[in-house]
Parts: sequence; C-alpha cells; structure tokens
Amino acid sequence: MLQSLDVNTRSNYGAGLLRFAQFCDQLSIPEVDCMPASSELLALFAAHHAGQLSDKTLNNWLAGLHFWHIVNGALWNGDDMLHHTHFVYCMAA
Repeated sequence: MLQSLDVNTRSNYGAGLLRFAQFCDQLSIPEVDCMPASSELLALFAAHHAGQLSDKTLNNWLAGLHFWHIVNGALWNGDDMLHHTHFVYCMAA
C-alpha cells in the first residue's frame, strides 16, 4: 500500500508521522494512546502547529497520520474534531 504513494507524498506523510511522534513524546503520551489517536489528541497536534506551518503542510501531515491509521487497521478519529478545529482556526484568523 505504501508503494502506491509517490515519492513526495511518502516524504510529506513521513514528516507528519515524525512530528506527531515527537509531539506525543514531548507530552509523554503513552504509545498505546497514539494509535488510534483520539480526536482530542489530533486536534491538539493540529492546534499546536497552526500558525507555524502552511495549511497545505499541516493538511499533508494529517493526511499522513490518517493513511498510517488505515495501513495499521486503526480507527481514524480525526474527521469531526479536525473539521471543527480548522473552522475555529479560520474564524480566528
């Protein structure tokens, strides 16, 4: 499944996975709570990086996390909370 992605997409997704792992490590989040990631954790990750990254980069990182959940057969809890977080972020900008 990973081979279905082009080189740039793999690189972007990998960067998102790395940043998410670093973020979880900084907050001492147990590995078991990172996969599947709760909607609150995903929203916190997105909010932490909002304003520091372009929307495109952040969306690529989140897409990479979503893809990683799919590859591992894990439930993706990001849709509702992330849409709300993005809406609030856009309203505040």
